[in-house]
Amino acid sequence: MGKVATCVMIAAVGCGTTDTGSSTPGLLAEATVLCGPNACGGGAEPVHLPVGFKARVSAFHVFPDSMIVASDITWSSSPDSVIAFDGELRGVSPGAGTATATHALDGTRDDLAIHVHPLRSVAITPRMGTTIQVGGRIELVVMGDYGSTMDGVSFSGPYDLRGSTTDSIVLTSGDSAIASIEPSQLVRGVAPGQTTITATFAGMSDSVGVTVE
Repeated sequence: MGKVATCVMIAAVGCGTTDTGSSTPGLLAEATVLCGPNACGGGAEPVHLPVGFKARVSAFHVFPDSMIVASDITWSSSPDSVIAFDGELRGVSPGAGTATATHALDGTRDDLAIHVHPLRSVAITPRMGTTIQVGGRIELVVMGDYGSTMDGVSFSGPYDLRGSTTDSIVLTSGDSAIASIEPSQLVRGVAPGQTTITATFAGMSDSVGVTVE
């Protein structure tokens, strides 16, 4: 059985490449993708992941002349305060962690260093003049500013935090009798008046005033 090697792919970008132009909601506009030493033949470089973002992970059996996707793999991550694994890797809080793939049959394993970048702030757009008609609905865009560099890798932004590659954004209404939050995360006008909508992501929040007419 060949040695197990882990390979992390962020925002569906291929091994060892950088994506600098994604406009898809929730995908990184800048994603440095680095792989385990055996999967792509490079050095044991850490993978960089912003707080609140997820990364798809694959494990491979590596042979002298080929590699195949490995099955019967057990994934683990540590420390839990920095990264978590629930089918995907997720950046929980800033710091350094490790993801480990272990093959169930022969115990071969590979470790992958993960560096999680801090979130500096979140901001709701539009900032002013948000008006909804009674019975109408709007979608608020929540942007994240990371503005950090670790080991020469930068995540600046702002990034659109909506999408399947991020944690869920929690929206709350200051007065649900005036404006309510639907399961789809749309804000719906209920009755005339003014209230505040708050968005929370990865422990940080921002609020914006909403007028219902």
